Amino acid sequence: MRFNLGKTIKSVALGSALAAAATTGFAATDGVPGTTSTGTLDIDLIIADQVRISGMSDILLPFTGGDAIGASDACIYRNTTGTYQIIATGDGAGGAFTLTDGTTPVAYAPTFDDGTGASALVSATALTAQSGADNEINCANTGLNASVGVTVDGTDAAALAAGTYAGTLTLVVAPE
Repeated sequence: MRFNLGKTIKSVALGSALAAAATTGFAATDGVPGTTSTGTLDIDLIIADQVRISGMSDILLPFTGGDAIGASDACIYRNTTGTYQIIATGDGAGGAFTLTDGTTPVAYAPTFDDGTGASALVSATALTAQSGADNEINCANTGLNASVGVTVDGTDAAALAAGTYAGTLTLVVAPE
């Protein structure tokens, strides 16, 4: 009986992390019959390109006339070098950036600043070529390295009835 000493196993693409990796050949060997038998196998650890956004705080916008402006700092982590993108959506209809008191919506304009200057966010549209991510998961090297800004137009705010207008801004960071 003859044993195959050179099996090749093709790696399976698992999500986007492995889809980008080239097919890896393994060289496992079977042992031969005897009082002992030795087989070998290769082990490959594949670390996906990972990002994380953290360290944000809720934004409170007290209106006292003029535009209502607020911001929250953020930590952007990436386990490798390179740029990243931000995709923002609001919880208004179709992902619109709106705040509401449950009845009346009011639009807000969000921005994202990676440290090179603020850029307007467009709902469900990637803001690309962002840089300055920290390679420490809690931004130990750079500290909070990005900022999310929000502006409600003063004219729109002045037309609202007294109350609290709330909404949720969702930010998705992804490597490029």
